[in-house]
Amino acid sequence: MPEASTHARYVQAVVTELHGLDVAVADVVVESVPLRRGQMTITEPAPAGTESEAEWVRLMWTERQGWSWQVCYEGEQPRVPTYFGLALVPPPRQVATWLVVALRHPGVEPTREAGALDRTNLDKDLLAYTVSVR
Repeated sequence: MPEASTHARYVQAVVTELHGLDVAVADVVVESVPLRRGQMTITEPAPAGTESEAEWVRLMWTERQGWSWQVCYEGEQPRVPTYFGLALVPPPRQVATWLVVALRHPGVEPTREAGALDRTNLDKDLLAYTVSVR
């Protein structure tokens, strides 16, 4: 069984893709207890081309629910998380692009309900991001 931190490089790959799309990220936290998860704050919640007045935006990943993002607009309560896709480990570029589109279109509807996804290939999928190039 892979070690619990196999998801750290996957989360970092998403951060790298976000940077490549000029989205600033801070406060990246990767934890393994009680379940594998990662969370980051988008430090410029209104990147070029957006009209939102977001107070904060968080992008999160868990081994049960995959990726989601949550936003809090000025003067409002935080919105419920919006969940991405049907896979636990979508390609990092897809996650980054999805977030940029969602930030530019704040009225976007969730793509699926919250809930556990199929974890059958989770460890294998995460291992693809732990291979180091020599």
